[in-house]
Amino acid sequence: MFRSLLLLTAGILLAGCAAFPQHKVAAVPLPIILTPHTGSLYVDLRTYEGTPGPAAVPEGTMYATMQGVTLAAMHESNLFQDVRFADAMRGHTTFAVRLSIYHEPSNVWPYVTVILNYFSATLIPVYADDQYQMTLELLDNQNHSVMKLSNSDAVHRYGGLLFLPAAMSGKTVSRALNGTLDNQIESLLLNAEQQNWFRE
Repeated sequence: MFRSLLLLTAGILLAGCAAFPQHKVAAVPLPIILTPHTGSLYVDLRTYEGTPGPAAVPEGTMYATMQGVTLAAMHESNLFQDVRFADAMRGHTTFAVRLSIYHEPSNVWPYVTVILNYFSATLIPVYADDQYQMTLELLDNQNHSVMKLSNSDAVHRYGGLLFLPAAMSGKTVSRALNGTLDNQIESLLLNAEQQNWFRE
């Protein structure tokens, strides 16, 4: 009985799941340049759970999603004629970077607030906070990092009937996450371009 009620409550909450970017990283006007560089780019993409440092755990389940977001951001920047991720293509590209994405999810509030919402789904929303930190490194021919940039941003997620109008108006989790991650990558690329990382 308890399990059924909990599942029903979770279903109600998810129906009104909305997300809001925190905009810690300023929006980047696109394209970054009008004419792409003649070179191509190799991206050593790495995804982690946790914050940068020895405690970060490699996370492969979000790799495909992050690869899609990264590729879209790279193309939108208009910096390169070609972008490759395969290790075998490293020697066939002009520039190489390592993009590390760290995801630090909320571990407490989703559980606490689901319990609170058990009898009052419309009054107390479920809340979760997703933190994303990124580092972009320029690599030399031996894959050593020679320059490094970083930034961080977050997305706040809310669930509950109170947020159903926001969810219906387009404030969805996927849209908020993709927009935030896309902008973080583009901001790193803009800073790298301003520092002349991609000059042949």
